[in-house]
Amino acid sequence: MKKYNITLSGYGAEVTIGRLNEEQCEILKKAKSEEKSFNEVVWDEELGSSWYELDDFYHNYNVGDTFTITIEDEEGNELHSFTEDILYSDVDFLDYQDKFTDTDESLIMCVSGEKGVFFEATLELEEEFDLSKFKIMVDEEVGIPGTYFGDMLSKVYYDGEELDNWGGSTDGKYFDVYTNLKFE
Repeated sequence: MKKYNITLSGYGAEVTIGRLNEEQCEILKKAKSEEKSFNEVVWDEELGSSWYELDDFYHNYNVGDTFTITIEDEEGNELHSFTEDILYSDVDFLDYQDKFTDTDESLIMCVSGEKGVFFEATLELEEEFDLSKFKIMVDEEVGIPGTYFGDMLSKVYYDGEELDNWGGSTDGKYFDVYTNLKFE
């Protein structure tokens, strides 16, 4: 059995997008009128949950527009390495899905910007690694009306099976909260 290590590293984030109920909208409107930051409201869990639970629309933790994909054999020899330059090129292993949330519903988007290793998987195969069986889903235009985060890699597949992310180690760089609420 041969082992291959797949790593996605670089700059990215944990991004959540969730629907806001009327009570949560009122809390944010009050915060805005009192010039209180949305970050503070979310960190203090004034909306009734942690920020990463405000995710009934979208939730992803992975690299964004600046990344390196590395595939190594079990001895650590690099077989393939790709950077963000492959986005929107003619490589066969990227599949795209639009994730811009275009709706009139009241939404909140939380972004914990980070850098480091976001995805690690070990793949055991009888045969040699075949790049034609490798796929990565790219979530395009992650965002809500008025705020666009960018593209994010999301799921990694080999031979049609989604690979489990067993690791990662990132350092937080920033935290931002956005909403599409209209304030008068």
